[in-house]
Amino acid sequence: MAGTLSPLGDADLPYNALAFNHIDRFLYAISSDGVNQPSFIRIDANGSSSVIAPLVTGAANTAIWAAGAILGDGIYLGYESQSNHLVRVNTTTGAVLSDVIVGTTLTFHVADFAVNPLNGLLYGFNSATQRVTVIDPVLGTFADFLLPTLINGVPSVGNTMVSAVFSSAGQLFFYGSTNANNSLANTFYSVNLVTGALSIVSDGPATQFADGATCAFSPPPPEVTPWPPKVTRDHAFFGSSDEALAECLDKGPIAMGNLGKVTTKEGALGVLWANPVLTKEGVVRSAVESLKVKVARELLTATCNQRCFGTVAPEVVGVGAWLAPNRVLLEKALGTLVKHNRSGSDKAVPLSKEGWKLDPLKGQERAVEPQY
Repeated sequence: MAGTLSPLGDADLPYNALAFNHIDRFLYAISSDGVNQPSFIRIDANGSSSVIAPLVTGAANTAIWAAGAILGDGIYLGYESQSNHLVRVNTTTGAVLSDVIVGTTLTFHVADFAVNPLNGLLYGFNSATQRVTVIDPVLGTFADFLLPTLINGVPSVGNTMVSAVFSSAGQLFFYGSTNANNSLANTFYSVNLVTGALSIVSDGPATQFADGATCAFSPPPPEVTPWPPKVTRDHAFFGSSDEALAECLDKGPIAMGNLGKVTTKEGALGVLWANPVLTKEGVVRSAVESLKVKVARELLTATCNQRCFGTVAPEVVGVGAWLAPNRVLLEKALGTLVKHNRSGSDKAVPLSKEGWKLDPLKGQERAVEPQY
């Protein structure tokens, strides 16, 4: 069956390094025009794009980002070939998680790469050496296949593979040029992952630029509502109910890793009612200090939800007692905790808890300002 192409519309931003995220089912790319600072963007099913954040890397603004892929955990990878920067990007915030340089411009050059769903490594065609190459997505180290690539038995000369895609079974495919005409890409290849040899599958439209967005990873399973329904309440509930907070603290102090420990009701109220923007003295909190306030509040709430309602609190990274507070990890922990603490707030509380009275003013009056 022959495939046909139908344009959805004109893109409002120039972009490349396209990748499909199997977790949220959006396309992601980097918009770079070789002049202005590039941007990390999201593209919906209609082709409309939106900027998530400026892409802040060690590469120059003149760099053109050509290759993109999504790892199994939903992290985006982008590569530019002018100085060989490889970056890992958080698709929610656009924050660059790592920035490494792969080889040199004389030893390494790929126009696209794809993630092998079987081992999590990047595969592409190194046009600098005319070999299939494998890249570690975190370290940025690469290893070419031992022998130069053969195309239908003939050594590859001067070719570029502008697209790379993996199937869910771990089969690699390239779209690129041929020995007969290596200035235009017009051929679809299957790749032997033992020898690195290419076999022609079919030809296609000739192009100087192309991209591939693989769908090799399975989407996450749908969330199943537990039975009986889990019960949670938000921080305002525990900050307003003397009975609920007392029951929570009766089970012992609440350890919050590098954010301290709560041992008294007044201390717990301080955590629950602390202002993320200002201290009680009116001092403006820094971005990290504000995050600490929010995370501590949600962490204490999650603990009380577990102690009072039996709803198990999620494990979060970034608040371990041995860790220095890290903004990226705190933001991720905050998102996880907020989602958890709001997840069951519309469910009825057990009958034994229905008599709990709420008095937020009393709670705020007794709150003691926490120190993080």
